[in-house]
Amino acid sequence: MKVKQLKALLANLPDNADVMLWNGLVEDVMPIASVNEARLIKPTLDFYRKCCLMDKGLSPNAIATDDQERKIKGSYNRIAYEHNRFVPDQWLKEGTHKSKRVFVIDAKLTGKSIHDRLGSISY
Repeated sequence: MKVKQLKALLANLPDNADVMLWNGLVEDVMPIASVNEARLIKPTLDFYRKCCLMDKGLSPNAIATDDQERKIKGSYNRIAYEHNRFVPDQWLKEGTHKSKRVFVIDAKLTGKSIHDRLGSISY
């Protein structure tokens, strides 16, 4: 969701309304603690193409056929940006990966617990 869309949703609420986060795992609401910046990572298409070609036993500099290229792009488009703290900044500079800056709304711990057959969850 873009900030503009979130602002539009919040603008429709009464000024004194409480805004909470829904925790679907425990089916309860949680108060907002903070908003933090995060960096999401995804390999570049060129790097992904080279990995796919090497996986097929080809040189990473080989030219993919039209059919291979279509399959590579199709599977690449299904790769989502993810939080990966193990990707060094050097990989971003080298162009093997790209990053996306996002903001994450963190929930405040409520001190509650829920119990089920698998054990307890504190949230």
